[in-house]
Amino acid sequence: MNSKNKRVVIITAFFNYDYEIRIKFLETYFEKKGFETEIVTSNFNHRNKIKYETNKENVTTIEVPVYEKNISFKRIWSHYVFSKKVKKICEEKKSELIYAITPPNYIFSFLNKLKQKNVSPKLIFEIEDLWPESFPLHKTVKKALRLPLCIWKNIRDKNVSKADGIVFECELFEKYLTDRINFTCPIKTIYLSKNDELQNYCPSMIDNEISILYLGSVNNLIDIDLIIKILNAINNIKPVVLKIVGTGEKLEELEQKCLSNKLRYITYGAVYDENRKNEILSNCNYALNIMKKTVFVGVTMKSLEYFHYGIPIINNIVGDTYKIVQREHCGFNITDECEVADKICGLTIEEYEKISYNARKVYNMHFSPVVFYEQITSFINEIQERKNEDV
Repeated sequence: MNSKNKRVVIITAFFNYDYEIRIKFLETYFEKKGFETEIVTSNFNHRNKIKYETNKENVTTIEVPVYEKNISFKRIWSHYVFSKKVKKICEEKKSELIYAITPPNYIFSFLNKLKQKNVSPKLIFEIEDLWPESFPLHKTVKKALRLPLCIWKNIRDKNVSKADGIVFECELFEKYLTDRINFTCPIKTIYLSKNDELQNYCPSMIDNEISILYLGSVNNLIDIDLIIKILNAINNIKPVVLKIVGTGEKLEELEQKCLSNKLRYITYGAVYDENRKNEILSNCNYALNIMKKTVFVGVTMKSLEYFHYGIPIINNIVGDTYKIVQREHCGFNITDECEVADKICGLTIEEYEKISYNARKVYNMHFSPVVFYEQITSFINEIQERKNEDV
């Protein structure tokens, strides 16, 4: 595929989430390769549950049904409508390459139908999340919904391997799907990325009070009870303050439980200005990377932010993050709350500075734009070698 005057269509249902951590880097890569880059997305903000528009010139926005609950048939219907319209738009665009960030799972099905036609574009799927595996459903609920959840999962499993290449957001997802599916196309784990705005990195200093950060959406995925247990365990040894940068449906519950446990907290709300965020985060000593055990994820967006700012993490996420913390000594994996609290409060200044620098090193090793461009280049080259074409 000669890249001169060629077109790539990048698909995401969640443009406002994906742009800063993936899409803009894909844009830069493909444009440097000589591609005309177009983005197709929905007009619905999943986090805030409101419609939105973007003024970006190369973005096509699809009208989709709105929904209020994350786990609902309305949400599934909205994603079905989006995926069906995506197929039609891709047929009209006549692009040489489609890069589809998934879920929704229906994307796999509709784009596979497009690929089966005689004149079909090269197709890359990126697995950003696993549905329904990552949904925080109780075991009894999963059992009751076993059939529809199985059907939903099979939409992905029966179609994902038909692509020309697969990108995974984390190694946990890669292992899970390669254990289930026989992939013959090139596959690669490429972590999300963040631009490096820090001019001079310097770890925060611990004073008389330990400052612990929670960054991101305060939603039903996080384990609030475990967060409170950890804060209490630390507070029993040394005064602690929780700094909450974000909003969400569970924010009030988190605040109320802090109050009832006499834990000091500061809520900053959603902070979009990087300078203001830098001001807040530069004064945080540790950061919480804690989710419910039922959530199936290897790396979180918040951990990317934490590592970028060199903040050691307090982690219970399995898979990639657990291994990174264990291997790189950039925080603490939770085994026992009191044990972790003892370790945190017992560190010398030199020991704390070391794990803080290690956290920043993890960003440079795995999550920087430089690493992304190296990995996406080698991945595309592998597809090119398989197809004997220039992608």
